[in-house]
Amino acid sequence: MIHHGPTTELRDIPYYSNAPTPVRDRFTEVTLALGSIDDDPRVPAIMLLVAPVEHGVAALRRLERLAHRMDLPPALRSDLSIAAWAIGAFDLAGTFALSAAAEVRAQGRIGVLSQALNAAAAAYAALGDTRAAVPLAAECISLAEETGLPMWALGGGLTMGLVEALRGDVAAAHRRAEAAEQALAAGRRLPMLALVQRIRGVAALAEGYPDDAFRQLMRIFDPADSAYFPAHQLLVLGHLAEAALLGGFQDELRPVVRDLEPVAAVSGSPALRVGLGYARAVLDGDHEAALAGDLTGWPFDRARLQLAHGTALRRAHRVTESRPPLRAAVATFDALGVTPWADRARAELRATGETRRRPTDALTALTPQEQQIARLAAEGLSNREIGAHLFLSPRTVSTHLYRIYPKIHVKSRAELARVITSSDVR
Repeated sequence: MIHHGPTTELRDIPYYSNAPTPVRDRFTEVTLALGSIDDDPRVPAIMLLVAPVEHGVAALRRLERLAHRMDLPPALRSDLSIAAWAIGAFDLAGTFALSAAAEVRAQGRIGVLSQALNAAAAAYAALGDTRAAVPLAAECISLAEETGLPMWALGGGLTMGLVEALRGDVAAAHRRAEAAEQALAAGRRLPMLALVQRIRGVAALAEGYPDDAFRQLMRIFDPADSAYFPAHQLLVLGHLAEAALLGGFQDELRPVVRDLEPVAAVSGSPALRVGLGYARAVLDGDHEAALAGDLTGWPFDRARLQLAHGTALRRAHRVTESRPPLRAAVATFDALGVTPWADRARAELRATGETRRRPTDALTALTPQEQQIARLAAEGLSNREIGAHLFLSPRTVSTHLYRIYPKIHVKSRAELARVITSSDVR
């Protein structure tokens, strides 16, 4: 039974359940009997967690209208971010999560803060923005471990594993995936293994093993596999299509795309729309049509299309035309911190006769927590303010800064601000 009152916990809704259709239908029926999608913000959120495909369009439209409702309790905004992530509206998920995190941080509600940080990190990681995701995931893990919230620590670890895969730290990504798989299997949370397979698939792409990437990701689409999870198929099609392009699995990709086309129409999933655009380009070679679609807020996916487009143009001996999309892809991938993709785009650009050196990023020398402290210091916060923000003592912050400065070759906060700004604008 869903209790439609102030104690409702949307995180308890069985999103990761692979519940049979009759169960989901009954859950939906009971929820709608308690209020329409427009009556209570919890209703569209529940719909997206229980039946994201069947009720996606209406529920997502309602969430978009709620995005800037600051009168909503921060815990509810955090829950709404999870619902937005479930339908693949990652920018919306980030908006809800960060606004919730700011408020509960000020209130000292560390448990809810851990959840909000996890949601925000997951949203940025799904968008390929590793620079934004790393400090959020690191703080989520730290707070969850300190306060005895193992599931949020696990969620932060899964997000960090995806970030490490995107950055090319494949060994660390595989360690995260292995640890998460053991924990999930022991707890019989098998649908969540889809998150593990996403890490493994992206790590294989980063290493340049598209065959393995396709095999790992296809487990999410196989009803006979323990990692089968239809709801997650909406979120990973782009990675699967990239593996198909690089590994020559277009014939295997085609039925997946055919099955997901009607799902996109019914669900309204932004992630699936973008993934289908890329997948169609993989199948028919029409990259310009895909790039003409609305990719606002999807920098990684746009850059991935630009890389594919530039590569196809170069191989068709249209060298001059290939350079602009390849330059754009390099710049975006560098800005996001997804080094394997940036290097791949850089290699394609070099094959046209143009060289683009890899930028030096001083922040990579810092741990995730040090990166977070450095960014806050660069924004002008005092040690006491940084400590309050991160639940650290001012002395601990001072110690961290003492270690940070020589690592990135600066001697003052002013120099630190210049380094941070330089890293962020790449």
